[in-house]
Amino acid sequence: MCFFSSSLFHTVCSHSLDVSKMWNKCDYVGITFMIVGSSYPTIYYAFHCHANEQLVYLTFMTIFGLLSLPLILLNRFSQPEWRTARALLYVAMGASGILPMFHLLYLRGWMYAVTFAAVDWCITVRLGICMLSLNTFR
Repeated sequence: MCFFSSSLFHTVCSHSLDVSKMWNKCDYVGITFMIVGSSYPTIYYAFHCHANEQLVYLTFMTIFGLLSLPLILLNRFSQPEWRTARALLYVAMGASGILPMFHLLYLRGWMYAVTFAAVDWCITVRLGICMLSLNTFR
C-alpha cells in the first residue's frame, strides 16, 4: 500500500493542485501504515514471552498511528506552516520503534535480542527510517 500510494502520488502530482494534494495525503497515509505495520511483527515476536509489554507496545504503536491520521488527512494541517510538525511526527514515529528494542535488551540481554529478535537489524532499520523521515519536508 505504501509504495502503491507513493508511486501514484509521484505519477499524478503534476496533474493539478487538487489531485496532487489528495494523493499527497494518500502517500503520507501509506508511509504511516508502513512504519506502524513494520513494528508489529518485531514487537510481537520479540516480546512473545512478555505478554504485558507486548500488549503495551502494540497498543502504543496502533494509537500513535491512528493519532497521526488527522494531522495527515485534515486540510488545515496540509498548510506549509505545519510541515515541521508533520516531519517531527514521522521522525518520532520511526524512533518509537527503537524503544521496544532497547527494552528487550534490558529484559533479555544482547544475545537473546540478536538471536531471536534481530535487534541489531531492527535498530539499524529504525534509525534509517528516522533519517529518511527527514525527507518529509516536501
